[in-house]
Amino acid sequence: MIISYEGHHPIKVSDGKVTFIKVANSAVYRDFILSFQGKSDKVKFFDEHYNQLEKNKFIDWVGDVLITQDCLNSYLTKIISNLFENISEKHRNRIFDKWRQLSTDIQDIIFMTDLPIEVNENVDLKKLFKFDGIHFDDSVLSDPYAIIETVVKIHIECKLNSVVTFANVSHYLTKEQLNNLITFVKEVNVPLILMEFSSPNFKVVSGDSRVCYIDEDFVDWY
Repeated sequence: MIISYEGHHPIKVSDGKVTFIKVANSAVYRDFILSFQGKSDKVKFFDEHYNQLEKNKFIDWVGDVLITQDCLNSYLTKIISNLFENISEKHRNRIFDKWRQLSTDIQDIIFMTDLPIEVNENVDLKKLFKFDGIHFDDSVLSDPYAIIETVVKIHIECKLNSVVTFANVSHYLTKEQLNNLITFVKEVNVPLILMEFSSPNFKVVSGDSRVCYIDEDFVDWY
């Protein structure tokens, strides 16, 4: 992917690399954030042949890992669908058997009443997954690094092709965690964009990453 902002050097986003976009100009920062959110077209997205890409299909804007509400929970529907599509025949049959037994037990209880009600014997696996209360561990929901890593893993597990994009992660991650994140992204070979409002040398990272900086005077530093 190539990110284009008029008058500035194009930013290349590659598999296996963390792309840091650091900005010290509030107007530029606003343009990037609004464009990532799909509320502006000042920042555009292209493939390697410069065919324009639809933001909603190719950018997964998460934003601030702690401020964005339900950051992880918004993926649960996709996760449940993925589980449903990939469940083995063995597990599917086991669930059906247990559901039939549960339905029988519930129907026995209903027979004790004098009401014209019955159990629906049709099994909807997706509803069962939701009914079972699938959720993320609370410890993950309060750990910025764990949230970022989990979102990336969700993209891999659910085969989502959009590029995960976070904002202001340096507010929460140590230099060591940033470097660990670079290593992790390289290992799983997916792209990741981190948007920051900061000075050029704020938490300088090592490893295989790409750092792009636009200073307060609109000058590019790469």
